[in-house]
Amino acid sequence: MIQPALISHSTPHGSITARLYRSLAKSPDITPRCWVKHSNNSREEKIGGLHPHIGEMFQRAASKLLGRGESELSFPLAWHTRMIHKTRDCDILHLQRLRGHSLSMRDIAYSPLPVVCELSDLYPISAICAGQEPCEQLSEGCRNCPKCRIPALSRSIFELKQRLLSSIPKLIFVSKNRWMTKLCEQSPIMQGIEHRQIGIPIDSQSLQPSNRARAKQQIGIHPHTRVIGYACPNLEHTHPRSQQEMQDLLLIQRLLSELKSEGTNRIMLLLIGGRSIPPSMSYASVKVACLQGPQQTAELYNACDILIVPSHQGESECVMLEAMSCALPIIAINEGPVEEHLGGGKRGRCVPKGDLAGLLCACRELLQAPILRQHLGLLGRAYIEQQHSEKYVGELYKQLYSEMLHRN
Repeated sequence: MIQPALISHSTPHGSITARLYRSLAKSPDITPRCWVKHSNNSREEKIGGLHPHIGEMFQRAASKLLGRGESELSFPLAWHTRMIHKTRDCDILHLQRLRGHSLSMRDIAYSPLPVVCELSDLYPISAICAGQEPCEQLSEGCRNCPKCRIPALSRSIFELKQRLLSSIPKLIFVSKNRWMTKLCEQSPIMQGIEHRQIGIPIDSQSLQPSNRARAKQQIGIHPHTRVIGYACPNLEHTHPRSQQEMQDLLLIQRLLSELKSEGTNRIMLLLIGGRSIPPSMSYASVKVACLQGPQQTAELYNACDILIVPSHQGESECVMLEAMSCALPIIAINEGPVEEHLGGGKRGRCVPKGDLAGLLCACRELLQAPILRQHLGLLGRAYIEQQHSEKYVGELYKQLYSEMLHRN
């Protein structure tokens, strides 16, 4: 029996943590333990040390484990030193994100356990970048990085990370798609460190396609309404990426105007994301995340006719994969891992960023062709079952854990 210590630290990535927890616990040979630490310590102390959304999420996850596994939510004051002590009885240290909020590079260097570190962005293998975009300076060791407050220090930070990570005897990085794998290979830190690719686990058993007209009626939408889903996780934030998402939404508003001018009168935009939508938005909106549970999430995906994904960052990739599990045809901006998931256009439609004409053409094509929508949806569903099902991903991690534990 393998017992990995799964460690995560922040609410936005909590749903991904719950997905991985379920995936690992479904294997009869793995009993995961899990610790979650929210980065906003003042909020935790105010509400008694337990973030309610995380607690609810893991209660749902634990209820599906058939009585196996353990979910421990802990917010110790001396988090860093106590985590090394509390995980000593586990077999593997599995970090969802390598940050100082949960366990830093110095912390895991002191741990005697083999370490699996998921790469959700470039932060562990660059100076300070937390994004998912190509960078020419990464291959040069982040020399004089303009994103650093003191650019001259970026190289020193990079070299410090490189020394710390190279001192960990059993360390494997895991990326979730080929796009991230190619970005990681540009970093000199990756030289000498093993790297694997394991996709995001999706609950394909719960996220299944159903009759779309019936799904629309269940949430109060006329069955003949054309419903366009739109992935927009961060619209209420002041982060620069959120501002870009607002600009993307303006493009979608123009798209709706164009479709209505062509005679598509009964049309609705369903905003899907991990954050609530500002009151100024006049469109139907709903928060879709793991907290709602896969059953309700599937109902909302099945109420859509198509899904538009304007970005690959944040929760957008998870939203796209969950929608594909419900056989929902995808129109996505051709960047990041989108081309990989959509098979170069075989399982969906890819359009250049900001191309209103291309987006309009793709929407018009799919909205007017129900057989094509069904065909693309079934191909997407097959892709999820083959590459991203919880059982499949859990088996890949089981093989990885076993391999690490049997090394001298």
